[in-house]
Amino acid sequence: VRIQILNLLSSKKNIKMSVKEIQERLGLTQSETSRHLIIMKIGSVIQYEKQGNSSYYFINVNHSFVSCISICVNKFTEHNR
Repeated sequence: VRIQILNLLSSKKNIKMSVKEIQERLGLTQSETSRHLIIMKIGSVIQYEKQGNSSYYFINVNHSFVSCISICVNKFTEHNR
C-alpha cells in the first residue's frame, strides 16, 4: 500500500493529495490510509501541509533517497503498463 501511495504522489511533479483523494484512488478506508500516511511521514518519506481542515501530502523531495525511490517506482510503473 505504501508503494502505491508513493506511486500516486510521484505520478506528477509537485503533486499534493488529501487523505480522501488517496483513499478514493486506492480503494482504502480512511483509517487505513491515515495509518500508512503517518508511518510514511514519521519516516520522512512524505511531508504534508495544512490548508483549512485538510492536510495535503506530497513526496519529500529534500530527502535524496526518497526522491530516488520515487523516480524508480514511477519508471517501473510506466514500464509495466
